[in-house]
Amino acid sequence: MKIFKSRKSKLTYQITLFIIFLGIGFLLHPSELANMLFFGAGVGDICIVDIALSNHKVTTRTGVAIVLGATFFLFTSPRF
Repeated sequence: MKIFKSRKSKLTYQITLFIIFLGIGFLLHPSELANMLFFGAGVGDICIVDIALSNHKVTTRTGVAIVLGATFFLFTSPRF
């Protein structure tokens, strides 16, 4: 689609979806649908980092994505 050719429009679209997934996931938290939405948001944050940091080295982007993914996993995982 022509609307998603610019980097800024892609980033805005992905951040909007990320926030929507998190919001619905927190509203429906003790369900399987919420777990799936959290997983989708976790994958989405990797895509957001890739677009937001496209001017940086691959190792920097990978490191930021791993830190964000680990933090997101720790906050959304059930407590033992």
